[in-house]
Amino acid sequence: MKFGDFSSEHCLSTPTGRTALKVIRRTVAAIVIGLMFLVAITVVDHQLQTVLPSPTGSYPIGRTTLRLINSHDSPDPAREVFAWIWYPAADGEAGSQASYLPLQWRTAMEDRDGLPGKILSRDMARIGTHSIDSAAVRASTPPWPIVLFRGGLSALGPEYTVLAEDWASRGFVVVAIDAPGRSLVYVEADGHVVQRSAENDADAAETIETLREMLPRLANQWVADASTVLDRLSEMSADSSSSWFGRLDTARVAMVGHSLGGATALQFCRADQRCKAAIDIDGLVTPDVAREGVRRPTLMLMGEHPARELQDPVNRQIEQDIASAVQHSASGSLTRVSMTEANHFNFSDGAVTKNHALMGALRLFHVVNMSPELQLTSTAELCRDFLSRQLQ
Repeated sequence: MKFGDFSSEHCLSTPTGRTALKVIRRTVAAIVIGLMFLVAITVVDHQLQTVLPSPTGSYPIGRTTLRLINSHDSPDPAREVFAWIWYPAADGEAGSQASYLPLQWRTAMEDRDGLPGKILSRDMARIGTHSIDSAAVRASTPPWPIVLFRGGLSALGPEYTVLAEDWASRGFVVVAIDAPGRSLVYVEADGHVVQRSAENDADAAETIETLREMLPRLANQWVADASTVLDRLSEMSADSSSSWFGRLDTARVAMVGHSLGGATALQFCRADQRCKAAIDIDGLVTPDVAREGVRRPTLMLMGEHPARELQDPVNRQIEQDIASAVQHSASGSLTRVSMTEANHFNFSDGAVTKNHALMGALRLFHVVNMSPELQLTSTAELCRDFLSRQLQ
C-alpha cells in the first residue's frame, strides 16, 4: 500500500474503521427501533377509548340532526344544509349514546385523512359522548335559548362536542352547521360524499388579498345557512304537531364560532336581526366588521399568539382588522379576553381527541403550553358565562 492510500475498504479494515462502522450500525439500529416504538405507540393510542370531558350542568343531553335546504341568498338555491343539535333532554331518557360521528360521516373523514389521520388522532368510533341519541327534548317554561355554532374553517360541527354538550347541559339548544363544498366532508342524503372545494380552502390563501376575497364570501354563505337553520327552528317551535312545539326561544339567539367561524358569528349578528349576541373564539373579522365594528354584545376570546406570528403579513392584517373592529364598536359592546398559553387548535375537541403521545411531545417542546383539557373546559365556562348574561 502506498502512503496516502486511504480507500474506504482500507479504512473499514482498520480497528478504528471497524469501530466507526459499529457505531454507525448501532445508531441506525437505534433509530429504526425508535421509529418502530413510535409507530407501536401511535397504533395503540389510536385504538384507545376516549371519553370527552364531562358537561358541568345538571340537565341530561340529547342530540339529533336536521337536513334542510338553504332558503336564503345562495349561488345554488337547492344547496343542502346540515344541522347537529344538542339540547336539554327529558329526565329518565334511556336511549343509546349518540355516536361522535355517524358511520357514514366517520367513514368519509377516515377515507379523506388516510394513514396520517390514524397517526394524529384517536379512533372516532371509540370517542364516547355524553349525549343520548334523539332523546325527548326537556319541557321548559320559558323555552330554551338558541346558540348557533360554526367551527373553524372546514371543521365538522361534532368536532366541538365538548363545548356543545356543556352548554346544552346548562340550558341552551346548541346547533352546529355544516354545508357541502365548505365543510371538510359532507354526506348527502343518498350517501354521496362531497369534499371541500379548492375555492373554499382558506388555508391555501397565501396573500392577504386572497384571504380578503375569500373571507366575506365564505362568511356570508355560512350566514345564509345559519339564517336558514334559524327559520326552520322557528317553524318547529311554532308547529303544534312537533315534539319541539314551544321549546325554542327564537327571541334569544346568539352565534358562536371558532377561527373563520368566529368571523361568521360576528357577520351573522350584523345580517340577522334575531341575533342578540356573538362570540368569536380566536378568530378573525370580516372587512365589514373591521370597518364598522359590531352591532350586538360581542366577546372575542383570543388565544396566545407569539410576536413572531405578526411577521407574516396575513396574520398582521388579521390583528389590524381586529384592532379596527374594537375601535369602531360602541363602548362596552365588544369585550376582548386573552387566554394566556391557549393554542389556536385546542379550542376544538382536537385538544383531547388527537394522539395523546403526540400532544405530550408538543407540550414537552412547548409547542403547546396549556393543558389541552383545561383549555377546553375554560373556554366552555367563559363562553357559557357570557351567553348566560346575554340570553338568560
